[in-house]
Amino acid sequence: MTTSEHSASQGQSTLTSKDALSRLLELIRGIQSVNDVTPEYMGKVMGTKITVVDPDKYGFGQSFSKDWAGGIQRSKLVSGETQLDFSFTSKPGEQPSAAEVCDPDFGKFTAELEAMGLARQSHYGEHGRWLYDYFDGRKMHVEVHAMEVSPQVQGDNGAAAKACVKMVIVS
Repeated sequence: MTTSEHSASQGQSTLTSKDALSRLLELIRGIQSVNDVTPEYMGKVMGTKITVVDPDKYGFGQSFSKDWAGGIQRSKLVSGETQLDFSFTSKPGEQPSAAEVCDPDFGKFTAELEAMGLARQSHYGEHGRWLYDYFDGRKMHVEVHAMEVSPQVQGDNGAAAKACVKMVIVS
């Protein structure tokens, strides 16, 4: 398998987590459906080199800090549908504070999606447990999954700490 690279800029750019989330919002704002995301468009908006594995699978990944890495990938699923995935990941078995990757936070990020005219719904699992919020509009479905700033920290009133964006799936 050969890999080719596309880039809107001359050199490899390293993004901050804030840049990555802001540019992800810009990418979503500029498309009608996930099928509009080409390697060239992704590279231009994200401002980084995009690795193309094959015509249906491309993206990039990088470290954002000593504890957090992440990236974005567009791929074709077994079902034949196209999906765009963005996520932050930590080292297996570790639970670092998400404060380093929490700007914009979940509330600000999702408010931007609503401002784009996407209709918001919440998705609940067993026993009524909230799993994620999703947004529908144009020809796309956007899921935004959250994580707490720190799994061990709670607010003054015992409530969970501020929520951060963990993963975004666009289909």
